Amino acid sequence: MANRVDNVFSVQRIRQSWLPQQTEAETASRPPQEDDGGPDAAIQSQFTQLCGLVRQRFTGDRLAVMNQLLADLDDLLHRRRGAGADRPEAAQNPAEIDAAVGALLNQIEDLAEAFMLSK
Repeated sequence: MANRVDNVFSVQRIRQSWLPQQTEAETASRPPQEDDGGPDAAIQSQFTQLCGLVRQRFTGDRLAVMNQLLADLDDLLHRRRGAGADRPEAAQNPAEIDAAVGALLNQIEDLAEAFMLSK
């Protein structure tokens, strides 16, 4: 379980999802694929996986605490996606949002470890 949690919480893996994978010319020359949702889809998929792991592993008050942290993470991810758009919630610098996401992922990981060790 620890390896799966470490994989889901890997900041490097999540950051790779945010980096542009191809130039615009490469993207234009490639035929569209239905399953290619881009970085936002990859981030959403990883977030969904993380939520599923948390729901499988924790119950009661522990689940409530983890759900609050996941809600905060979801909010940050939505703000990160909108950082390039003209939206009021996107006023924060994307680098600041990235740092906050990393810090929150570390907090979630530490709390999950503490909950698992204190069983």
